[in-house]
Amino acid sequence: MVFLNFLPAILLYRYIAQLQYFGTLCVMAMFIILSIGADDIFVIVDTWSQYRTAAPDEPMEKRLTATLKHAGKVMATTSLSTIFSFIGNTTSLFPAVYTFGAFAAIIVFVNYCAVVLFFPSVLAVHEVYFYTPNLKHGCCQTRKCGENNKKCCGFDNE
Repeated sequence: MVFLNFLPAILLYRYIAQLQYFGTLCVMAMFIILSIGADDIFVIVDTWSQYRTAAPDEPMEKRLTATLKHAGKVMATTSLSTIFSFIGNTTSLFPAVYTFGAFAAIIVFVNYCAVVLFFPSVLAVHEVYFYTPNLKHGCCQTRKCGENNKKCCGFDNE
């Protein structure tokens, strides 16, 4: 999912920001966005798990709303601080540095939008089709299969 951020970021960089130079440092933004994207996904999944444990009987819609309210604020804070630090690079006189700052700020913004808009649907699909609370970790079975089988991956699930 994190790699899908590059196309919208490149389009915003080229056509909205009207920047044409795309140097080696801009390619290095791939490694930065991998760590930021992984952190954002970890935050939203961890918050989702906490709300599932705290209120297991709540409907999925309410838990998803609470997750996005809490994790969205945390991710917005970290993403904005990162964006502003990269915007600080745009004051440089060196084209490689200021274009890197602009591209990195754009890709962090696109990543935040993608995680907030797209990843909740991934959580919902997982909750409906794949989440089986009684299975051991590391098992790859659908909910229906996991409920019908007493054994998973060679372990007893009771």
